[in-house]
Amino acid sequence: MEEYIKTISADNQKSIVDYLNETILPHMIINSQGAAKGRRQLWIQTAPPLTSSATWHVGFEDERIMNYIRLISPPGFTPEAVLVTKGGNIKRHRDARYADYRGMSINLGKVTWYYERSNDQYFWQPGLHESVPVGRYDLTGGEVFMFNTKNPHWVENAHPDRWGINVWQISKNTRDDYDKFMENRANGNLTEEQLDYKVAGY
Repeated sequence: MEEYIKTISADNQKSIVDYLNETILPHMIINSQGAAKGRRQLWIQTAPPLTSSATWHVGFEDERIMNYIRLISPPGFTPEAVLVTKGGNIKRHRDARYADYRGMSINLGKVTWYYERSNDQYFWQPGLHESVPVGRYDLTGGEVFMFNTKNPHWVENAHPDRWGINVWQISKNTRDDYDKFMENRANGNLTEEQLDYKVAGY
């Protein structure tokens, strides 16, 4: 892990998980594709495109979750896209073009998290070694941490009741597209497709 932020207390974890089970679980989809095939998930606030041919979508609206994320986010980090997951593993990957280098993960349950620290900075560096030792983290619940989203990472041994909340800022490479999407959103100019929050990811 790059930056440890905090550990959420057991009591607060229970309150969060109870809320997720009651409010978020009924709206989740099962991912049918990609590195996290079979995982339950739901985009909150904004669902970004994962390929160059995909489009931006609205996410499920939940201000309680967003306010909590804003509360625990470190200075200089603005939550703009959030993916909530339950159970399920994800194969080795780097986050897509929409994601800024610095991302935040909130773990609520037992899981093994793997991370290759090929780039120790939050910006692109030429000539990086692709072969680096793999860090293994056996997480038990409540861990909040930042990491470089462009370094390879993956999840194994996720408990079926384990919740994860993954948080991104939008990268400078897609900032103009995101700003245009948000302008159209504010003006009510999105397509029916873009208004569908039940879209897959990873």
